[in-house]
Amino acid sequence: MKPQAMKLRSHALIKRMIPPIAMWAVGKVLDTPPVQKGLKDLDQNFHRTKRTAARNAARNKGLLTAGAAAVAIGLGLMAAATKR
Repeated sequence: MKPQAMKLRSHALIKRMIPPIAMWAVGKVLDTPPVQKGLKDLDQNFHRTKRTAARNAARNKGLLTAGAAAVAIGLGLMAAATKR
């Protein structure tokens, strides 16, 4: 077998092995306690922000209605602009 052919085969094999090894390494990193604690804190902050946004939207019904109307008008104008 020629050295060039062997080089191509080993190169292809290495290229196929990199994604599974990378996924395994990422999984191992995500399983560490410091990373899990950080992800838990991130999830808590996200849900807190989401709840706050929902409360603010419920309190400001006028602004919510105005925003929805502005989006509808914008979509209508874009649809009108695409017609010939």
